[in-house]
Amino acid sequence: FSCLCSGPRETMLDLGISDADLAARGYILHTTKAGDGKSFPRKGDAILMSYKGMLTDGTVFDSSDSFQTEIGVGAVIGGWDKAVLEMSLGQEGRLVCHHTHAYGEEGDPNPPPIPPRATLVFDIKLLKIFPNGPL
Repeated sequence: FSCLCSGPRETMLDLGISDADLAARGYILHTTKAGDGKSFPRKGDAILMSYKGMLTDGTVFDSSDSFQTEIGVGAVIGGWDKAVLEMSLGQEGRLVCHHTHAYGEEGDPNPPPIPPRATLVFDIKLLKIFPNGPL
């Protein structure tokens, strides 16, 4: 799963995402590859995702080829909880999360640290849906 450009901030600008739009919505999901268009996770379903998480300067803070979680129930940051419910099976995209839908005013000091008020960028792919989770 590769970055689609030299850096996430550049892609935010290429997509026409303003800071005001991002703040108002909390997250923006840009599809880079369509999914099947018919299989969508529902609140409480378990999912399997691949992702790469980055700061807006391109610093990668986390990645996984097989991340499993329940979606829509607060097990992940708010931007993920909402955006993944909009994705269909196999869909790939770039998710940009305002700090209000990420780690907030405080950030996350755990290594690798997420700075306070950080906008986060994720390249994500919905690999599997397990209806009626939990895992």
